[in-house]
Amino acid sequence: ERKQAEEKITSLLAEKELILKEVHHRMKNNMNTINSLLKIHAGTLKEPTAINALKDAGSRVQSMMVLYDKLYHLNSLNSYN
Repeated sequence: ERKQAEEKITSLLAEKELILKEVHHRMKNNMNTINSLLKIHAGTLKEPTAINALKDAGSRVQSMMVLYDKLYHLNSLNSYN
C-alpha cells in the first residue's frame, strides 16, 4: 500500500512538472507574440511618438519575459532542493 502511494506521488509530481513546463512555454510564446505584434504595428506607423510608445511597450514586454524566465528557473532550481 505504501509503495503504491509513493508511486502515485511520484507520478503526480512528474505530471505537475510537465504542466509547469507547458505553461512556461505558452507564456514565453504569448509574450513573444505580443512583442512581435507591437513591432509589426510600429513598422506601419509614421508618427514618431506612436512608434516610440510601441517600442517602449515592446521593451517592457521583453523585460517581463526576462524576469518571468529568471523566476521560472529560480523556482525550478528551488523545487529540487
